[in-house]
Amino acid sequence: MIPPGLSCAIGAYAGRLMVDAKVWRKETVSDGGGGFVVDWVDQQRTVELYLTQPSESESLVAAQKGVTITHSAVLPLDSDLKYGDRIELDGETYQLQSDPLTATHSTLARATVRKTPFDENTE
Repeated sequence: MIPPGLSCAIGAYAGRLMVDAKVWRKETVSDGGGGFVVDWVDQQRTVELYLTQPSESESLVAAQKGVTITHSAVLPLDSDLKYGDRIELDGETYQLQSDPLTATHSTLARATVRKTPFDENTE
């Protein structure tokens, strides 16, 4: 267990490393002709996060599930992100491969992420 004072210090340090990332979410939108199409929709907002190398346990769990990950995202608990969302950071696109999870007494959440071309078709 992380002592409460240390947890705050880690959270404050992580907060200084976070940068704004643009959020995209797959949604069903009208095609203008009476039908619908599934497309990536700009959520018109940003979330603060920073990307880091995944831990060994994150990499192992992802491999066991047959999922490819390239990074871990560290983000505030109140970030409105979920599995499948795409984030755009410094001209690169990443897709969340897990819902953000948090440990007890933490002020931050972690999610596994895969760097991906923006136009890649993912289901």
